Amino acid sequence: MPDILKLIQNGIFIVLFLSLNTLDAQDRGKIDSLRATLSDTNDSLFLFSCKLLYREYFRTDLDSAGIYARMAFRRSEGSSNPRTEADGNNLLATYFFHTSNLDSALYYFQASQAKFREAKDLTWELNMSSNIALVFNQMGNIEQALEEHMNSLARKESVGMEGEFLASSYWNIGNVLSNLNKKDAAYSYYLKALDIYRGINSEADIIDVEFQIAGILVDKDSLDRAEQLFLKNAEYARKNNQRIALAEVYDWLGDIYNRKQEYQKSEAVLLEAYQIASESESNSLPGQICRRLTDLYMATDQIKKAEKYALLSVENARKMGRGKKIITDFYNLSSIYEQQGDYPLALDYYKQYAQQQDSIFGVDKMNAINKIQTEYEKFKKQQEIELLEEKEKRTKIERNGLIGGIAGLLLLFGSIFYAMRQRMNRNRLAKEKLNQELEFNKKDLEFKKQELLAYALQLAHKNKVLDSIKEDVDELKRGESNPRDVQKIVNAISRNQNDNENWEEFRKRFLSVHKDFEANVMDNYPEVSSNELRLMSLLKMNLSNKEIAYILNISGDGIKKARYRLRKKLGLVTGDSLEAFVLGL
Repeated sequence: MPDILKLIQNGIFIVLFLSLNTLDAQDRGKIDSLRATLSDTNDSLFLFSCKLLYREYFRTDLDSAGIYARMAFRRSEGSSNPRTEADGNNLLATYFFHTSNLDSALYYFQASQAKFREAKDLTWELNMSSNIALVFNQMGNIEQALEEHMNSLARKESVGMEGEFLASSYWNIGNVLSNLNKKDAAYSYYLKALDIYRGINSEADIIDVEFQIAGILVDKDSLDRAEQLFLKNAEYARKNNQRIALAEVYDWLGDIYNRKQEYQKSEAVLLEAYQIASESESNSLPGQICRRLTDLYMATDQIKKAEKYALLSVENARKMGRGKKIITDFYNLSSIYEQQGDYPLALDYYKQYAQQQDSIFGVDKMNAINKIQTEYEKFKKQQEIELLEEKEKRTKIERNGLIGGIAGLLLLFGSIFYAMRQRMNRNRLAKEKLNQELEFNKKDLEFKKQELLAYALQLAHKNKVLDSIKEDVDELKRGESNPRDVQKIVNAISRNQNDNENWEEFRKRFLSVHKDFEANVMDNYPEVSSNELRLMSLLKMNLSNKEIAYILNISGDGIKKARYRLRKKLGLVTGDSLEAFVLGL
């Protein structure tokens, strides 16, 4: 027993010094060679390596991928090369998109687009337009997404772009048209994209486009053709260990088999899809699969099973804020309880169904009114611009008359300038000395920023590993006749996780970089609590929700609740980016 305790204690001390470079079943040599380049002083090589490392990780370990995205952003921030800044913003925006932080993704994609425009890189400027449109699409601003994609496509065609540059636009436009229920038009664009991808033999893109085409074929009742494409997708997903993609394919296959009344096959693939989706960080996919299972069990008169998955889909819809989806769930539950003879509960869910339906349609109606109002404001603004242009024409002649007077003033200013020049020369040496001091302070601040980020990530990684060790020790404790010694270790780990000295050290480093941050927050938002101030400090560093959760030692749901309360205290409304707001303080 003492040997085991000693081993565990040694493990605790070792993990405190582990770097963020843990790696499982990846290509070790490839990853290590990429990491070796991160010590290079060349910004371009550093950013390129971060991109490749991000691609290696993002399908299997988003936390590690996020570390390299933030490293790239930090390295590029404030660079004199706009292309370097654009690359850093783009990689960070991509991470936020993959983690469904859409408001932050939009913010950094737009910042990247502006920098690519400044660098006169049209290709990547248009790529950012496509990315911005993807974010709009995910946010539900579908028409705005379509407009962005169509403008991007028109510009690509006007400058003679071809190949996968055009294919990506065709693909994205097909996705948006499909969301607008314009299936025939979407199908046409998908075929254009597929033709290009087949021509360049891009297997991954072919599979993805065929997935979209198969979905349209289901709507067209071409079930056999759709089934063959989805089975091809499933084989590819299994071969490449793409678990979420496999769950999405099984979800579609479950619907196809249900339509074909092959209920046993439908149940088998849907249950496997639900298990995969539930084990992952997928957001709304588990709820969608639960609705498929509810429909299946209702069609086969398995009412108890239908009730189980209808309740699970309600839980998912509430968790994800999917108001329109929960309408279907309430209606299904009302029908289920009616069949069971539980009329009071059936009536209760029907009332909830009706109330939610009225609420959603009321919001949709208000959105339509707001859209009309926005169009009116645009029209009004255009009229104002035309009036200003006309006024500018009238004043142009008057402006020409002032040129003679201005020329005389310039002669006067010239003599004044000559007199001031001598004084400016005397001040030049003093300013150069001041600039040298400012440059030194800037470099010192950048070093402190990097040191602060490393310390915060070390805290997150420490708490994550300590949690894992606590679970192992708890399991060991349950298997021992006298677990008292093991419990001492668990208590020591808990004290380590909640150690205020670690936080005070972090706070001291943070204030050395962001000196006035806490004072500004408390002056403008005195109702913010000390825990919320900690949350804002971590958001100021662009840390992910999971990293913040490990640092603060709270759950993922706890982070969501804390963010929600903080947004209310800061007066933020839907669509406002909490990260962008905090960064601006």
